[in-house]
Amino acid sequence: GRGACSMGQGLACAQGDGHVTVIAVGGATRSGKGTLSHQLLGWFGVGPSHSLCLDLFFKRPIPLHNETGYENWEIPDALDFDEFEEALVNVIDKVRESAEPSKRVVVVEGFLLFAHERIRRHFNHCLLLTISVDTCFFRRQTTKWVPAEYFNKILWPEYVRNCLPIVDCSWLFILNGEESEESILAKALSVLSRDGNTQRALPQLASFCPLEVQSQVELLKHHLRGTAQYSEEDRRALNATARRSTHAGQVREECE
Repeated sequence: GRGACSMGQGLACAQGDGHVTVIAVGGATRSGKGTLSHQLLGWFGVGPSHSLCLDLFFKRPIPLHNETGYENWEIPDALDFDEFEEALVNVIDKVRESAEPSKRVVVVEGFLLFAHERIRRHFNHCLLLTISVDTCFFRRQTTKWVPAEYFNKILWPEYVRNCLPIVDCSWLFILNGEESEESILAKALSVLSRDGNTQRALPQLASFCPLEVQSQVELLKHHLRGTAQYSEEDRRALNATARRSTHAGQVREECE
C-alpha cells in the first residue's frame, strides 16, 4: 500500500499558506507538465503572475557528469532551490494580498519539484505526470533534441533515481501523461476537488477510487523500470521525421 512517507516528508497543512492553494505539477521532461499547468491557470481564470517554473532556477556553472563529461542538468545540485523557494513565497504572498478568494491559486511546475522536503511543504497538491521511456525519448528528440548518450546515461536514469523515493508516498497523485490533454485535466481537477479551499471553482467530479490510485502507482513503477538504450541513429531518424513534419506544416500554412 501507499505510505505517508513520514510527516517529515509529507505536505503542509492547507493552512500553512493561509488560503492560497499551491498546486505542484511534476514529471519527466516532455511529460506534459507545462501544458497541464497552463490549463489549470486557465481553469481558475488566472495568469502568469500565479505561476512559477523551476526551470528558471538553474545554477551556473552546471555540474559535470563524471562518466560522459556532459553538463548534468538533471540533478537537484543543478538547481538553486533557495532562490526558487524565495520566489515561490513572494508569489504566494502577492496572490494572497491581491487575488479574490476564488482565484487564490498558485501553480508551480518542474521536473524536480518533489526532490526537496522543504520545498514540498509549500504544496497543497502534488501531481506527477508519468510517461514511458519510449514516449519520453520520442517527445524530447522531436522537440528539443539531446545526444542519445545524454538521454541514456543522464536524462532518463536521473529522472528514475529522483522519482523512485516518492513513488509510494500517499501525498503524490499520479496522472498518465500519455492520455489526452482533456483526460489529464479532468483527472487533475478530480484530485483538486478534494480541497475545500478550491471547491468553489471546481466541478462536481468523482474522486479517484483506491483501485484507480493503485493502478496509477503501478503504471509509474512500470514506466520507471524502462531502460534507455537508444542510438544516435534513433535520434537522427526522429529528428528527420520531426523536420519533415515541421516543413510540411509550414508548406500547408503558406498554401492556405
